[in-house]
Amino acid sequence: MKIDESMLGTEPLEIREEIPADDLGLGEEAGLTIGELSFEGTASKFDRGIRIAGTITGSVNGPCARCLEAFDRELSISFRSDFIEGEYFNESAEAEVGQDDLDADVLPEGPIDLAEVVREQIILAEPERQVCGPDCKGLCGSCGANLNLGECGCRDEAIDPRWEALKKLKSEIKNK
Repeated sequence: MKIDESMLGTEPLEIREEIPADDLGLGEEAGLTIGELSFEGTASKFDRGIRIAGTITGSVNGPCARCLEAFDRELSISFRSDFIEGEYFNESAEAEVGQDDLDADVLPEGPIDLAEVVREQIILAEPERQVCGPDCKGLCGSCGANLNLGECGCRDEAIDPRWEALKKLKSEIKNK
């Protein structure tokens, strides 16, 4: 959907849009699959430009970056993005950037492409390395076993000799 200033009146424009994930070109590098996305929100005029606010929902699945197991999780991103007319941007090299300016972009000459706004918000909100869960232990660096399934037994065998003195100190403290 393209949003043009002529579409907006005094009341916010309600938007409910299904966005094909294939059109966004996301996740291909990491082997991720993003399911059907939907956007529900509003577009409205304000004194300096156009504001788009709402929530993006969908699903993400792919391999975990730590343990390589497949995961599937829901995606829900709430955002507000302001498109401000160029005359309101301070071109001074030493201009202070306020909190509201972080969600602002220059209002384009033509219509605003909602798919591009959704793409940008997903990139900003989602981590670069997707994991199956915050408590994922990953793979053993020695044998490659999935540590989420249990200890592999080889973790204590290969210790860097520079840390040997610290290991002795730890065992002495533990035995006291």
